[in-house]
Amino acid sequence: MIVEQNGRETARYALSEDRTVRIEGAAGYNLLVIENGEAWIMEADCPNRLCVQTGRIRYGGQSIVCLPHRLAVRIAGGASGLDAVTGG
Repeated sequence: MIVEQNGRETARYALSEDRTVRIEGAAGYNLLVIENGEAWIMEADCPNRLCVQTGRIRYGGQSIVCLPHRLAVRIAGGASGLDAVTGG
């Protein structure tokens, strides 16, 4: 998982290692939780808290964005889950 602030990579974390990380920026903070192969923003002091409402991510290509804090958390790689099931 990659953490970017202001368009620059600032950290990489493995989803397999549980941890809680406070990410500080000029505009405020976000509390990133990694647990049981999932990541989410538990707490943030941004005005709209959309990053908190995004919920948990676990598959390649998923991301959480906090525009007020110019923060992006994304899981590297392509999608590893099913998008659709077709019958034939």
